[in-house]
Amino acid sequence: MALPATSLSAWRPRLLPRFVFIQSRSLQFLVIAQDYTDDEALSRRNLARPAHLARAKDAKKDGRVLVGGATLSHDGKMTGSMIVVDFPDEGSAREFVNQDPYTIGKVWERIDIKPFKMATLDPK
Repeated sequence: MALPATSLSAWRPRLLPRFVFIQSRSLQFLVIAQDYTDDEALSRRNLARPAHLARAKDAKKDGRVLVGGATLSHDGKMTGSMIVVDFPDEGSAREFVNQDPYTIGKVWERIDIKPFKMATLDPK
């Protein structure tokens, strides 16, 4: 029994990212980026933020970004970023980071990329 076209298309967005993730990528990397600390650093971050977040959302949808967010000072100010990415090799991960609006916009001063293994915390 064939599924109606609307049912099939409803499944495609959920299945495709998982398929692409499993078939084409195999290594995870932890990206720790520290922001510049000059007087204009926060202004540059705020200017680049919409493009950075839009790119991150797209990368999350296709499995390149697994999780990420801003690192904060003790008083709650953004001081950098943490991202876990999934790419075939470190060079591809580095290229992805180098093309980020925060890199291009001089938000991130120092970027460390390390191999990473995400723990599976399945309660089963």
